[in-house]
Amino acid sequence: MKWFDLRRLDGYLPPELEKAYRLYHLKDDIRVASITMSLLCLLLVVFGFNDYLLFGFSPVFYFLISLRSAYFIYFLILIFFLRKIVDPHKYDVNLFVWLVCSMALVLVINLTRPASYTGYLVIDVILVLLVYLAMPMPMLARSLGALFFTAGDIFIFYILRHASSPAISYASIMALVMANIGGMYTSGHLYSFRRNAFKARIEESNSREELQKAAQEISDLYHNAPSGYHSLDKDGVFVRINDTELEWLGYTREETIGKKKFPDVITPESLEKFKNEFPGFKERGWVRDLEFDMVRKDGTVMPVLVSATAIKDQSGNYLMSRSTVFDITEIKRLRDVVTESEKKYRTILEEMHDAYFEVDLAGNYTFVNNRLCEMLLYSREELMGTSYRHFIAEEDFKGIFTAYNKVFRTGESNKGVVMKAVRKDGTTWFAECSISPIRKQKGKITGFRSVARDVSERVELQNRLSQMAMHDGLTGLPNRVLLNDRFEMAVARAQRQKKKLTIMILDLDKFKLINDTLGHGTGDGLLKSVSARLSMLVRKSDTVARIGGDEFVVLLPEIAEGKDAMNTAQKIVKAFGRPFTVDGHDLNITTSIGIALFPDNGEDMEELLKKADTAMYYAKEHGRNSYKLAEN
Repeated sequence: MKWFDLRRLDGYLPPELEKAYRLYHLKDDIRVASITMSLLCLLLVVFGFNDYLLFGFSPVFYFLISLRSAYFIYFLILIFFLRKIVDPHKYDVNLFVWLVCSMALVLVINLTRPASYTGYLVIDVILVLLVYLAMPMPMLARSLGALFFTAGDIFIFYILRHASSPAISYASIMALVMANIGGMYTSGHLYSFRRNAFKARIEESNSREELQKAAQEISDLYHNAPSGYHSLDKDGVFVRINDTELEWLGYTREETIGKKKFPDVITPESLEKFKNEFPGFKERGWVRDLEFDMVRKDGTVMPVLVSATAIKDQSGNYLMSRSTVFDITEIKRLRDVVTESEKKYRTILEEMHDAYFEVDLAGNYTFVNNRLCEMLLYSREELMGTSYRHFIAEEDFKGIFTAYNKVFRTGESNKGVVMKAVRKDGTTWFAECSISPIRKQKGKITGFRSVARDVSERVELQNRLSQMAMHDGLTGLPNRVLLNDRFEMAVARAQRQKKKLTIMILDLDKFKLINDTLGHGTGDGLLKSVSARLSMLVRKSDTVARIGGDEFVVLLPEIAEGKDAMNTAQKIVKAFGRPFTVDGHDLNITTSIGIALFPDNGEDMEELLKKADTAMYYAKEHGRNSYKLAEN
């Protein structure tokens, strides 16, 4: 046992409480220790005089005087020091040192005292009293220990005081010393027992307080939770219910526990659901998220969401439920608002003039309105789940895919996307679409929504305007504007491939005579027939254009040599040898052709046309119905 740890409670008390406890007993210990030390110092002086009478001025006397003087000085310092101590640990250490020194003094005094010394009993009894009065124990324990071992000292003294053998005398002295040591050790055990009992009381008190606190917290959590809690027995009768649910319903606990059943506080519609679900719940042992309409005491209805688990005995028999009840009044209100809003939204979508549809990331329809079904001539069932690709013209598919991909990459809407759609009967129509992303959790794009408007009339009008701007109104052939565009592209390709190209100018011989004699209608019909025959004589990559009156231009981008161009011109002259049938008239007409090569005869179209025109007039002046290659 560590004497300086006698009052330590080993963490069983909070640090503040432990220190207060120790300081409370420290005051008493300092007071008792001061008194006993003062008495012991007085005895040291008295017995120092007796040592002079016994030993005279001998080495033994001086040794004892020196020892007791040093001890006396130590006591004076210790008494002063103990009055200044406020740290219980330091006090315990100093008190331990003082007790050890006291026991050493007992041993020295007894061993230096002759066996026949008559003051032996008095000295030993006083020292034992002082030692036990200074023990770090309650006063009652100190007093009992001192009295018990003083009685032992007296008994041993009277038994052995007349012993003739020195060995017996010394044995009696050692017995007294051991009795003192045993007394101290036993007293320490008494204090340890007291401390352990105090620990046990603290533990019991703490455990009881913790249990009470935990029970109070659980009860508070149960009764004041933001959700309702109740338990139903096998007949559906309330056996437990928390304050929150009672407050919702407006009933008291006395009105509910053991008196009301759950079916008593729900609407007739919810009662049917309860009758269907409760037997299965008792068997299965759980139920999740059932909606009921509970009826308050004042008759108002409160929608709730109920989840429950069953408590069963060891045999699996149902005892009662543990049910949680959530007030979903606001949730249901918001859900109704959302439902109504969605209904309006769907109505607007269904009744709008434009087509509306939604697709997932794979391009499959997830929603279509009636207008889209009408435009595509498919039913809703036929469209849902199928890909929009099936209803787009093949030539537009790449452009539409690019438009959707742009929306996915940027997250921004794409408007004004025009596509050609294919109906169920194979006919086509043009739609202008706006594409927007559909975002779900954390802004992640999960699909697309589109509004499509039928712009077939507008596209057809644009095509007609484009046709008028780029084509001859009578023959439908490219006009000078389109011819110029194609010439630029042909020149760029020829320069890139380091090749040549050919331009021919054709003029109809004696066309004015036919126009004047047979009329402009016949003349126009002849021009159309000539246009058709010329278009049949050239390749798909070639261009036949009408640049005015009866003049035609043929652009041959893939003819690089003059002889090849003249072979083509000869084929055209020969083809004009067959008559043209117009309005029942077989008209025989010839043509004169001028040929120019790029870049031999020029590098721009105007220069080439001028050279070809000069060559054409040369052919016309030298007999017509022929062709001429321009000179450099």
